[in-house]
Parts: sequence; structure tokens; C-alpha cells
Amino acid sequence: MRYGIDLKENNKQLPQFADVKREDNTLNFTGNLSDGPNLDAIKFLLEKILPMLWERKLEVKIYFLGVGAPDFLKNHPDERIIVTGFVDSLIPYMKKTSLFVSPLFFGAGTKTKVLEVMGHGKVVVGTKESFTEIECQDERDCIVIDPPRDTEQWVNKIISLLVDKDRIRQVEVEAKKTVESHHDWEVNKLAYVKELTAIKGS
Repeated sequence: MRYGIDLKENNKQLPQFADVKREDNTLNFTGNLSDGPNLDAIKFLLEKILPMLWERKLEVKIYFLGVGAPDFLKNHPDERIIVTGFVDSLIPYMKKTSLFVSPLFFGAGTKTKVLEVMGHGKVVVGTKESFTEIECQDERDCIVIDPPRDTEQWVNKIISLLVDKDRIRQVEVEAKKTVESHHDWEVNKLAYVKELTAIKGS
């Protein structure tokens, strides 16, 4: 059975966030910020990707959402790095940020946060590891960086998306369609029950 998320709950719109607008040139990294693969990803962003982005596009800022932020991140002096800690809802950040970045290089299992983000109709730029067991196709409904630590590719693809709002919207639409078609838990659950019933009846 394909992995899924509760798409209806995932996309529930809360009225207090109705006026939240998209912010140009914003990135988002979401997860448990003390988790090993996420720590590695954070260091990669801070040490490799962000300096190169800022050389070419100074206005880019990034939100780090989640518990367990290490001191080197919480105390980072650059105001373009925003560390929120735990948030009650991801919805305002889904609405306001341009791109979600997921430079994951190791770790097992399906990446639930990636599915949740795609289910909201947002673009995820990540590695093959980021999209484990997710039905997506590079440049259609997700953006895959391969080789995963190719810093030039990371920077070029992020900037090319940030300057092309039509391209972002195109991938957003396809990302949401993919989750609706392949990773909606209600649909997958019903299909699994139907298949199991058929096997038992045969």
C-alpha cells in the first residue's frame, strides 16, 4: 500500500491565516531540527548553499521551522535566517514561503513533511533521498538535485525558480495533483481494504 497523508486535514484552511500572503524569495526548511539527517542538511544549507545564494540574490531569506534547533542555528547573526522553533500550524508558512528545501543525504523511510508540503501545493527542492517512496517526477511535480551535494545545481535551480513565478505555479499545481492521486490516505486506505476483501473472498 502506498504511503499517504490525511489530505483533507492537511489542507484545512484556518481563518486566522486568510490574509497571509506569499513572500518573494523565501525558502523554508521544516522538521525536527535536532534529528541527525536534518542537522546535516542545516549545516549544508548554512555553509554551502546560502552563501552562494546571497552572492547572487541578496534578498533571499530562509525560515527554519521545528523543535530542537542547535545553538549554532538559533544564534546565527544573519537576519535573513529566521528560526521559529515549534509552531502551532504550518499553514501560514506554507502560504508565505516560495520554496521548501530538503537537502537530505541519508535516513530511511518516507518523508512525511515532504508529502505534506507537496499536498499543500508547494514546490520542494530536494535530493532523491527526500522523495523516498513518493510518486513524483523531477521537473514536473518536484525538483531533484542529483548528485545530491552539487552546490552549483542547488543554487542554479533555486534561483531559476525564484525568478520565474509561472514556473513555480506550474510545479505547485502538479505537486498537489500527485499527492491527491497517489498519496491521499483516505483513497489509499479504501483501495487497500477493497484489495484485501477481494483476496479473502477468492
